[in-house]
Amino acid sequence: MKYLWGIFLILLLVGNVWSAETIGDALKGGKVGGEFKLWYQTSDKEPKDIFAKENSFFDAGVRLSYVSENWHKISLKLSFYAVDDLVAYSNFANKSMIRPNADETATWLGEGYLAYIYQNTLLKIGRQNFKSPLVNSDAWPIFPNNFQGLLLKSRDIPETKVVLGWFFKERRLKNEYFQDFLGDDGVMFIGLANKSIPKTTLVAYYYKADLNGKDYYWQDKNYIGYVDSFYTEAQTKFSLPKEDLNFLLAGQYFFINPQKRGFDTTNAYGIKLGMNYQQKIGFSFAYSSVDNGYFNAAKLSDNGIKTPLYTFTISGDGDIAGRPNTDSFKLSFFIKPFSGLTTTFDYGHYNCDNKWNTAVSNDKVATTTELITKYTGFKDFVIFAALIRSDHHGIGAWKGANDDVLNALRIWIKYSF
Repeated sequence: MKYLWGIFLILLLVGNVWSAETIGDALKGGKVGGEFKLWYQTSDKEPKDIFAKENSFFDAGVRLSYVSENWHKISLKLSFYAVDDLVAYSNFANKSMIRPNADETATWLGEGYLAYIYQNTLLKIGRQNFKSPLVNSDAWPIFPNNFQGLLLKSRDIPETKVVLGWFFKERRLKNEYFQDFLGDDGVMFIGLANKSIPKTTLVAYYYKADLNGKDYYWQDKNYIGYVDSFYTEAQTKFSLPKEDLNFLLAGQYFFINPQKRGFDTTNAYGIKLGMNYQQKIGFSFAYSSVDNGYFNAAKLSDNGIKTPLYTFTISGDGDIAGRPNTDSFKLSFFIKPFSGLTTTFDYGHYNCDNKWNTAVSNDKVATTTELITKYTGFKDFVIFAALIRSDHHGIGAWKGANDDVLNALRIWIKYSF
C-alpha cells in the first residue's frame, strides 16, 4: 500500500507543475479491465489417490487493471491481484501455488508503474511484468511473477527492438510480497531482437545478477557472488507455395557463468524443427544439451523453475531439461479439429546425470508424456486442461511417492473483461 500511495504522490507533485485539470482528465479517461481465473492441479503422489485433497492445489483469483490516458506522454498502470481458496481448503484442495497459507487470501499490487513515451522509446518505472529468455513473468500458475525496477524499450533502429533494464525486486511463486531479486543489486540486462531478414528473428540478451544469498537463494544456498549470462537465438519461418505447408527452424545457445573460482560455467544449446499444414495440424522435434556446469540451465527469475530450452515440458522443466550434464529431446504433435480448439501431445526424453540425486540409482532416463487441450471458442474465455505422466526416477519436483511414476491433472479457466 505504501508503494501505491507513492505513485499517487508523484502524480500529485507533477500535476502541480502543469495543470491539475489535465492530469485529472487523463485519469478519468483511463480504462479498467482484468480477469477472473480458476486454477486446479492434482496428482497421485501420496496418498495414491489423484483426487485426494492432500495432493490437490486450488486457486481462485481476480486481476483488476487500470491504465490512464497519456498526459504529456506520461501514463499510469495499476494491476491489483487477489487469490483465495473459495472454501476449497479442507474440502477438496489443501494446497496453493500462490498463497503462502493455503487457507488465507493473498493480495498484492503486481503492476504499478509510470510510463513515458518519446517517439519510439518507452520508459517504465515501478512494478511491472516482463518477458525475456532468462528474466520472465511466467503465467503457468494462476498469475505471473512480477518485477520492480526500471525498463527502457526503444525501436529507433529499423526492424530492431532494444531493451535495457534493472530489476531489484521480484514477487515470486508462493509469495504476495516483493523481495530482493536474487541479491541486493538485483539483475541488470540488455537485449535486442532484430527482424531485418524476412521471416527471421535474431535475439540476444546479456544479464548480470547478484546472488548474495541474503534474502533468497537461486538453486543453491552455497553460492554467494555475481553471475553473468548470455542468451542468443535465431528463428526463421518459411512456407511452400500457397502457404499450405509452413516450416520452422530455430537454434539457441546460452551460458550461466559464476564469477567465482571453483564454479564451472553452464553452457546449453538447443535446436528445433517444425512443420504444419495450414496451421491446423503439425509436429515439431527439439533437441537440447546442457554441459557439466554448476547451475541449472534455467531462468534467473522465480527461483529457476522454468527454462527457455526448447525441450521443456510442464513437468520436465528447469530442474529436468535444464539439469547439468543432460541431453534431451522432445516430440510434439498438435491438431486443430475446429476453430478455437487445439490439442497437443508432447513427449520429453531426458538423459540425466545421476550425480545430483542418489535416488536415481543407475537409471538416468527421465520421461514425460503430456496431453494438452486449449479451447478459446467462447468469447473472452480460455479453457485449459492437461494430463501429465512423469517418470523421473526421483529427479526434480515432479516425482511420485517413493520416486515412482507421477500422474497429474491440471485445469484452469480464465474470463477476461
